[in-house]
Amino acid sequence: MAQNYFSKNNDSLKFTTNPLSFFAISRVKQHKTQSFITSLSFFIILLLAVNLSAQTTTVTISTTGAGTWTVPAGVTGSITVEAWGAGGSGGGANGKNVTGSGGTGGTYVSSTFSGLVAGATYNLYVAPQTATGASGADGISGAASWFNTNSILNANGGLGGKSSNGAGVMAITTGSIGTTIIAGGSSSSATTLFYGTAGGNGGNGGGAGGVNSTSPANNATDTGNPGSSPGGGGGGGATGGGGCGCSTTGGIGARGEIRITYNTPTCITPIAQPTALSLTS
Repeated sequence: MAQNYFSKNNDSLKFTTNPLSFFAISRVKQHKTQSFITSLSFFIILLLAVNLSAQTTTVTISTTGAGTWTVPAGVTGSITVEAWGAGGSGGGANGKNVTGSGGTGGTYVSSTFSGLVAGATYNLYVAPQTATGASGADGISGAASWFNTNSILNANGGLGGKSSNGAGVMAITTGSIGTTIIAGGSSSSATTLFYGTAGGNGGNGGGAGGVNSTSPANNATDTGNPGSSPGGGGGGGATGGGGCGCSTTGGIGARGEIRITYNTPTCITPIAQPTALSLTS
């Protein structure tokens, strides 16, 4: 009588009279085990690749004034720093049917810095918003924003607008320092208009300039509109007709800004997040 051999499959016993079936089943199990090990190895390699890939972080520093930024843990390569100066404030208006021109937008600069060490601290300055000039007077030029020192990376502020049917103002980049330097927007002349002209935009996609003022009614004024952050110039002011002996100011220029972009491996959690800003004054 032939000896019976059996194997378990799907929780039921099946008998066979062929002794070679036992070895065939063993080969199948061995093949499945090898396939599982190969798949597991591939998964582990893929997981390691994901964990070692870079994670990009951008820190936006909008608190104005002097401060510091500390390099987070895991950052040992390079950082890219962008900065905008403050926008210039708009020109005022003094008299009957008088208008001012807008201030220009703050300059944009950027540079990449290499050889950083985690824990190192850098000084910086974010330009505050630009106050208006005196009633009926020209606007005021905006302050610069800088990183490390103002001789390393520096974004100059915009120029103030002109008062009382003032000419348009051309934006400049003089004094700005960086690998990339882009001027803010210029403003248009208010000489033949009945409303103050708009301020210029902050450079390279910065904040919008303050929009045109309205044409005021008799014996009324319209203060220029403020610029938007970062770096938008203030709009010009305007006065109405009638017996108006009126006076007004242009709009406020918007503050500057600094943005810092860096990479860290995803398996490292940076300690200093996300602004790492410490005001010193």
